[in-house]
Order: sequence, then C-alpha cells, then structure tokens
Amino acid sequence: MLDTREAQYLLDEVCSVCCTTLQTLAVVNTTKLNYQLLHVGVFLNLQVLVISPQNLGDDVVHLLANTTLRHLHLVQNGYTPEDLVFKPVSAQVWSMCRLTNPQLAVHLEVEGPRNRDPLWQRKALVHSVLYQSPHARVVSESILTVVDLYRHDLRIYGHRGLPKFNMAKSFHDRIDSLLLLLCRQCPYLHTLIVRERISTSTVILLAYTAKNLLYFYVRRNAVILRCDWPENPEWTPEFYKWLRTSSRTYEATEREVSQMMSRSWTLLSDRQFLITHVDQHHSPY
Repeated sequence: MLDTREAQYLLDEVCSVCCTTLQTLAVVNTTKLNYQLLHVGVFLNLQVLVISPQNLGDDVVHLLANTTLRHLHLVQNGYTPEDLVFKPVSAQVWSMCRLTNPQLAVHLEVEGPRNRDPLWQRKALVHSVLYQSPHARVVSESILTVVDLYRHDLRIYGHRGLPKFNMAKSFHDRIDSLLLLLCRQCPYLHTLIVRERISTSTVILLAYTAKNLLYFYVRRNAVILRCDWPENPEWTPEFYKWLRTSSRTYEATEREVSQMMSRSWTLLSDRQFLITHVDQHHSPY
C-alpha cells in the first residue's frame, strides 16, 4: 500500500492518457490510511469503479455524481486495514448523488478471512450487499441495518463460499426469521444467496414472500427437512397445512419453489454453490 504522498500521483499518467476513454477502474486498498483518490472522479466515461472505503470521501462522490458512472463497488478484503477507523461518506452527499446521478448503483462487498460488516453508507443507493468470508455469519444487527438503510434499494443480498463455523440447529437460534424479515422489507430483492442452516419450510416461505425473486441460491447441505415455524395468526389453516406438507421432502420443496418462481429450481450441492455467478450489474427492473 502507498502512503498518502505517493497516492497523490498514482493515477496522473492514467488520467492524461485515458481521461475520456477509460470505462472500468479498480484501485483496491491503495493506501493504509483514509485518503481520497480524487483522480477517480475525472474519468468522464467511467462505467465501473472498484475502490476501498478508505479511498472514498465526500469530495470523490461529488465528482462521481457528475460522471456517467453506473456501478461503484466498495470492497473490503483481507488486506484492508482492520484497525483503521473508516469515515463513511456523509448522508447529505449521498443524497445529492442520488439526485445528480440516479443511475449510480453502489455495491458493498466484504471478502477475506475476517468476520466483519461492510462500512455502511447512509443514504447511498445500495443495490447489493455481498459477503465472501468463511467466517461471516448472518446476524440480526446486520440484517436490521440493511433493512433500515436500504429497504427500497436492495436488489442482491447473500453470503458466498462455504462457511467455516458451527451453525445452530434450534429454530430460535437460526437465521430463518431474519431472512424472512429481509424478504418482507425489501420488495425489489431479486437475488438471495443462503449458505447457512435453514429449514425446508423457510425455503418455501422465502420464495413465497419475495415476490420479485429471480435468483435464489440455497445450499442443499444446509437445509433441514422440517416445518418448525409456529402457526402465524395471519395464515389460514389451509396455508399452514400446505406449508407443512410441502416441506416434508426436498423434492416437494423444490417443486413448490419452482412453481412460485415459474421456472425449474433446485437446491445446490456445495460444488454448484461455489461456482455460482452473481451478475451485480444486471437489473431486471
């Protein structure tokens, strides 16, 4: 990583040569400290920018708002300093960016061995929140934050890769209710990736609740055959009977989800889950 003095001149030559032609730029973990890379905001036809949060700031977002940028990936990985106090972009600047460049989609991504959340950006137009860490769990604090900040913007949510931690067996300690809350509160969610233990009844309820769900990736090895949801007063007796019956076998679960999604759908083996590709730039809306 560079010190701040070196970072000042990192993109000088790139700017002079590619100022009007560059369309994709990736500058991840350029510095160890918080330092805004102002150069990234001068590429007039930039479409995709991949950068780490310590190199973003109010001034950079001001510049990006006046470009044709469509996708801003904020990446934290194993090399991102763990002890650094990150400074999120101010909510006022993100609000301005929404008005000036409403097509700009922000993607929050966490990679690497550590269990951490992304740096939440209040008022940003966040379309996706993705984790790729073997130790990152779905926890209530993260889900509630996502729902609170991005419920009307979120399109993609999930944890990729295989987990390396023990997962709870009890319904009350699992993530079933958290995922259902996410699907209820985020109406534009079209991609959901689930790798932790849930029941077959939860798989059905997620597909039933997320009306715009198009891509639903679930690890078969993490799904247990069970209907352990208590009967909800909002459910009719017929609905609850259907839920219990449909969750008795994997085949019945897959059949019901396929019917709700209007296409063939199956639970994934670990091998299939690992090679799953998520197109964060695709928007069906």
